[in-house]
Amino acid sequence: MRILAPLLVLCLGSPASAQPDAAAVDEARRLFEDGIAAVGRQDYVVALDDFQRSATLAPRPVTLFNIGRCQRVLADLPAAYATLLQYLALATEEPADRLAE
Repeated sequence: MRILAPLLVLCLGSPASAQPDAAAVDEARRLFEDGIAAVGRQDYVVALDDFQRSATLAPRPVTLFNIGRCQRVLADLPAAYATLLQYLALATEEPADRLAE
């Protein structure tokens, strides 16, 4: 199993259309960073949970990208496919290299 840490993004990305309050954004950022740390430990179950909780609080395309990557590593390919399609639909301002991946 490949380590995904280099593939995961260390920022929250562009904002979604509905703006969450500052406390929700702060908590989403903390959860996102916890997810990145979990990926570094190759604990993809925890990372997936952290990213999903982050996305619930403050949806961002990059968080969907990371959710899909975790789902892929965990062999939930139908969920990974659906999540990454959702990411592509929302990722209008994401970097070209991430979109190509």
